[in-house]
Amino acid sequence: MVGIDVCTQCADGQLNCINCCTSPFTEKDPGFWLTLTDIARIVKKTKINPDKFCRLTTVDDDDDDSCVDEKHGDLMYLHDKVILMSGKDKKCFFLGKKGCKIFDVRPKMCRIFPFYFDEEEGMIKITIEEESKEEDDCYLTKINHKDNGISHLLKQINQTEETMKECIKEYIEEMKLHDKYKNQLEKKTIMEVLEDNGFLEEV
Repeated sequence: MVGIDVCTQCADGQLNCINCCTSPFTEKDPGFWLTLTDIARIVKKTKINPDKFCRLTTVDDDDDDSCVDEKHGDLMYLHDKVILMSGKDKKCFFLGKKGCKIFDVRPKMCRIFPFYFDEEEGMIKITIEEESKEEDDCYLTKINHKDNGISHLLKQINQTEETMKECIKEYIEEMKLHDKYKNQLEKKTIMEVLEDNGFLEEV
């Protein structure tokens, strides 16, 4: 029987480790990237207007803290802007007292973190950021200071390299879809773009 994974325990507030839900929200223009598909999933679950929990905003190159490789990161930009999750009281909008309120529809970036990826000619390589143990603020990646490796860390969140690669492939396709419609954001609200292009239709 598979045990409860580390991320689920984090989301439930069991580990007192919510840094990935708070660290991105302590800078001057806080948040992490969202695709239009991410936003659609959240809207369908919560019925909350996107204006309440995200916004299209300019980001500096120095502020780019993403698990997305550079090639696919370009798909997210509309000129110098991206859609960022909004924060509330220096934490993610959806982080409650008992953890993540939208864990089953959380953004793809949340599903992939703390892993990163490179993709070349359809081949995906999963990597993980190297940080000193003192600076590392993720419960999961602290384990890596024992050099346990990617497979061991994925096991802690009930994933394999195959399932994580599938998640990353889905993320890449969602970024491409985002790229297809993002120019509409110059004239429409995020909700209008979702509604006009079928993002909110039931599958």
